[in-house]
Amino acid sequence: MLDLSNPQSEHIFAAAREMDRILMLAHKMTVASSEKRRILFQLTKAPIDELLALNRNHFGNSESIRGRIAMLAKSLLTLRNLNDGQIGNDRSDGIGDCPYCSTPIKRFQPQYRPKPDDPWLIYCPECSTIYIEPLEKLSLHGVGFGTDSI
Repeated sequence: MLDLSNPQSEHIFAAAREMDRILMLAHKMTVASSEKRRILFQLTKAPIDELLALNRNHFGNSESIRGRIAMLAKSLLTLRNLNDGQIGNDRSDGIGDCPYCSTPIKRFQPQYRPKPDDPWLIYCPECSTIYIEPLEKLSLHGVGFGTDSI
């Protein structure tokens, strides 16, 4: 459990926010056409840059964290370029199967929603494996940002 009196707490929470932004964008990428994937990929650059800045400014410019961020960025690029960037179908509505791998799309509303009208989570569970492991490794205490203790 995260010790809120620890001076790093605010930076760990900041990293968690940026990682969550990336997760939501990556989820959207899994069901999007390649055209939308390119746009969503561009939107991941700001939170990636923020994670790099957090590492530089508050985590001693950790080589381990930097490497894990690079691994995450590479996984997002892989997701963007699936099928050589030629995915024409868009399943952002959550109806049907993944436009890349044909896995049934997962569509659900989280139990906790800050606002009642928050959208459903829609993503391909198979394609999400591309970025879930890098995100999990980046969250680990001692070698990542330690967001796993939140």
